Amino acid sequence: MLAKVVGIGNSAGIVIPATLMSALGLKKNDRVSISETENGFVVTKAVEEPKTFEALLEDFYGKPFSEASALFQSEGDDVEIDWGEPRGEELFQ
Repeated sequence: MLAKVVGIGNSAGIVIPATLMSALGLKKNDRVSISETENGFVVTKAVEEPKTFEALLEDFYGKPFSEASALFQSEGDDVEIDWGEPRGEELFQ
């Protein structure tokens, strides 16, 4: 099967035919893993590893873990969240 290399800004991409996308279980915006081999490269669907608590906290606060952890701990456990008015058959207790 042939594919075409296309320019994407300063990078390049490979157009994957729809039949191959379907066969591999890929859809637009899926992440893939690219590995170099002796004869070229292999593209496989990426398996997303769950993020650690530390990584989630760093992402949330946009700070290194030590600073993010201090901010998290300073907030306390008595934070009240307003979820808005019921819109269906939700039960609020």
